[in-house]
Amino acid sequence: MSKGDSKNTGAIDARKDDSTKLPIPIENETWYPSEIATQCESRESKVAGFDYWRLSTRWGSFDIHLPTSGPDNADWWHLVTTNEGWWGELKNFSTAEITEKKWGDGKCWEIIMPIANQNGSNQSKPQKFELRALPMDRNGHGRRLAELSSPTTYSAIGGLQIGGKDLLLLIPKAEDETLRGALQTSLAQNKISSAATLMESAGKTLGRFHTKAMQKHSIPNIERRWNDRLKKLEDLTKANTLWRAPHSAATKGTITHQNMSLDILHLTNSSNQSSSEIMIGGCFDSVFNSLVDLPLNHPAISDIAALLSSLHQLLNDLEFPLENKPNAAQTDEKVESNDLRELESKLRLSLLSGWRSTAPPSISGERALDTHRGGVFIWEYEQKLEYLALCKIYGEETPQNLQQWLRKVSRIQAAMFQHRTWSGMALGCYVIAGGIVALWINGTLDSFDALSAIPIAAMGFFMKRFYNSKSLPAHQPL
Repeated sequence: MSKGDSKNTGAIDARKDDSTKLPIPIENETWYPSEIATQCESRESKVAGFDYWRLSTRWGSFDIHLPTSGPDNADWWHLVTTNEGWWGELKNFSTAEITEKKWGDGKCWEIIMPIANQNGSNQSKPQKFELRALPMDRNGHGRRLAELSSPTTYSAIGGLQIGGKDLLLLIPKAEDETLRGALQTSLAQNKISSAATLMESAGKTLGRFHTKAMQKHSIPNIERRWNDRLKKLEDLTKANTLWRAPHSAATKGTITHQNMSLDILHLTNSSNQSSSEIMIGGCFDSVFNSLVDLPLNHPAISDIAALLSSLHQLLNDLEFPLENKPNAAQTDEKVESNDLRELESKLRLSLLSGWRSTAPPSISGERALDTHRGGVFIWEYEQKLEYLALCKIYGEETPQNLQQWLRKVSRIQAAMFQHRTWSGMALGCYVIAGGIVALWINGTLDSFDALSAIPIAAMGFFMKRFYNSKSLPAHQPL
């Protein structure tokens, strides 16, 4: 549909380069899904202080809400905070220093507000916030994370929610030092033990977060819904891959972060990493999650998979072996040319060990991590499909390491099918042995013939052990 075909003069056809169309700033937003967008219409807004758009794409249609001003405009701020959809704390920014920041997922303002003491004078350390405007929120996940009240998160203290969707979130500003930056520094100096300690600390933080989440909300395995989403992503991305998992009963749905990566984990004390705690930022929904329809009630292990996927990308971006290595006296361990896989395995193990030490045992035990039942790898697969979708949405080239990872899926599926054959034979042995015992109890077989149940059951036992031994350790990268 071209501009002239629409009854609304604000409609734009994103598929054509029409120099006569009206200048629509929304097309220039970094988050605008230009490669899949087909039409975007400006419509009458029912929310004071916001413009409203209806975006049509090849993947579905979406609502867009953009603020008409910012918190530095007192009239606009009064307008949005007096809306019945405002929740949580309400701040007076009349004396605050407000700066609009670049953010790839919407608009963001950094707000520095001095704290007044009892005498009315200002303390030396100001209070810092970020006000984030979310153009395409789906289901108010930012407020959901705030209501979780986890001490491990930089979650919103207030915001504007309309129709179950977050339009604005007021969030305490996170520390500048991210886990990605800290890992890059440690790895560049070949301080592998320091990097492992950081990953273990991150795992402990996630475990505490998931403990809080499971206390708030937990549902049984919804295997079919999880597998259906994999099919949807495979179809959207045309990945030419297929992977489904018979999830363990220990894999339970709960409140997950949904934006987990090395970039949103922050060190509270960057000057002393060994004593620094790690906090979780990024507690709001993203445009990408809306476009790929990320559902609620994912298992906690999906957050771990997202962090492992982010780690994998970081290590590939660093392109080991590193050049200009520091002297031996400056390092605690060496990274040699063929050690990238071993390094990733060590850092994965550190993360998983930290997570399992603080997460509920019911969701972090061996059954939940069993590769034959999906384990962490099926959720890493979901992450790879999402990354592929991201490339298609914004017309980016698919990274080589992502292509290599996806090419392994067919081999993994074939191996898992062979392993399930052993499990099936083991079950058959148990059934036969049980039948023999039943016949002996009924008097159909004599005691001598019934003894054959023992070697048959033993065969089943060893087949099952062989099957279990073929399950890849969760810390081993594919």
